Amino acid sequence: MCSLLERRSQHQENMQSEAENINHELAAEYLDQWQGTAQRIVELDINSIKPYRTPGGKEQPYKIRQSKVERLAISIRDLGVLQPVIVRRKENEYEILAGHHRYYAARLCGLTTIPCQIKDNIDDFTAYMIVAESNTRTDDVLPSENAEIFKTYMDKRGMDNETATLNEISEKFGVSNTTVYRYVHLLKLSARLIPMVDNKVIPFGRYEMLLAHLSEEQQNIIADYIEMYDLRTFPGKYINAVCAYCDENADEELTVDKVYDICHQPKAKKTEQVSTSIYTKISTMFPSLESSSQDDMDDLIVKLLAEHFAAENTLDT
Repeated sequence: MCSLLERRSQHQENMQSEAENINHELAAEYLDQWQGTAQRIVELDINSIKPYRTPGGKEQPYKIRQSKVERLAISIRDLGVLQPVIVRRKENEYEILAGHHRYYAARLCGLTTIPCQIKDNIDDFTAYMIVAESNTRTDDVLPSENAEIFKTYMDKRGMDNETATLNEISEKFGVSNTTVYRYVHLLKLSARLIPMVDNKVIPFGRYEMLLAHLSEEQQNIIADYIEMYDLRTFPGKYINAVCAYCDENADEELTVDKVYDICHQPKAKKTEQVSTSIYTKISTMFPSLESSSQDDMDDLIVKLLAEHFAAENTLDT
């Protein structure tokens, strides 16, 4: 009796050997409806599939992680591609909307075909929405990737009804309106600082809004400082200090040395509270004790306190 792995492996081999004989146009039995848009699942020649690109020619906003591709490849070698890649027809080929890592893993495994869910009649914005929504909920999405998605939503919708757009993004991606703005501000950082946010050298969630108000030159000086000293993290307190300096000294040039000085200022000594010593008070109130030493005053205070409490005890009894 064949094991599940053997059956799946044999199934994948059969799919590949029959790929050339598949008439994709006759795959009507797979026809379905998804949110009113026709879709069908077929085996496609992997060379007829291309990664997603925006209408402006940019690559998909999500970075391909080789480690994830390799992990998926291990599973695909054993079980085949378990979840179809989502594509749309574009001219004489197909464009991936979801499943880029599965696509690259299948190529790594040497597959010549891959199961695909074809979505027809998809316009560019709907395609972008599918790309965004199929990726943004994953755990390993970078801040800059979310930023690109959210900004595209806002650009596409326009600013006529900004609140409605923010509410739509918040509902779809499970973030607050404030967080959406923080992501969008991230794209105002220099090309050198954005990867530092993605790599958690610069903390995300608040400081990108401060850094976004600096000039690109000032931001790059901070990047120079981080790289020069090979910092693993650039704490928020440093960001606050540098941004405050730039705000207060707008006419002065920011340099790497200045950033160093700002981040390594000696800690201010705690201001000693000016208080009147008990001994000074006693000397003021009782001038005859002015020449007495502190030890003598200590002995007198202890003696008087002892007599005081002894007298109280006597009254109580």
